[in-house]
Amino acid sequence: MILLSSIAPIPVIPPVLPPDPAKDVPEPGSMVAIGLLGLAIGGSRLRR
Repeated sequence: MILLSSIAPIPVIPPVLPPDPAKDVPEPGSMVAIGLLGLAIGGSRLRR
């Protein structure tokens, strides 16, 4: 038992933090990427 307890790694899982409202807001870069994707998809559909 002593060997197992010494070999078993201490759980490094961080405590569950309350959701950060700032993290829920998408970053400007991802917004631009999503916008460009939408434009590309919409443009290809319009061309057809």
